[in-house]
Amino acid sequence: MKNTKGDIAVQAAIQLSVRERMLKKVTELAAMYESRWTLHALELVDSELHAALTEQVDMFHEQLVTGEDEEIIDHGEAMCRGWRAAIVAMEQSNIADDAYLVGRFGDITIAVGRSAKSSQRVRDVHGENVVWLTPREVAGMFFRIREVEAVKALWPDAEIVNVRLKESDNA
Repeated sequence: MKNTKGDIAVQAAIQLSVRERMLKKVTELAAMYESRWTLHALELVDSELHAALTEQVDMFHEQLVTGEDEEIIDHGEAMCRGWRAAIVAMEQSNIADDAYLVGRFGDITIAVGRSAKSSQRVRDVHGENVVWLTPREVAGMFFRIREVEAVKALWPDAEIVNVRLKESDNA
């Protein structure tokens, strides 16, 4: 029996649906992990699990591109098991979250991290008023603060402990 264009379109839609469902499921579990830890931290805690997980990521990505539905599901479910195992290992290790950094200055709390996935975790742990920034945003602000750059150029280890506005800046 010959496949019609309609049959091929239906098959493509089903395959896309399987890919989308597995990708969504895996992404949700990955986000749970990545909101707290980096893969480098997992490597420190359990190097074998880290190696297995990163290998599985590669296999899953390959199946998303070239695999049949069953292969995508098999590798996707393996990814889910891997992310769950990584979360359990990290929680049992009691290692601190390393996907973000938190700093306080006066009544301001800032968190800096690469992934927006961490922002809700940070708010859950440090309060709703935390300002979330990416490293790029921090670099952009630093670019605009030339006084800080000049001080850091002269004294690289200097720490800013107080900021005073000039009288003309208060008006």
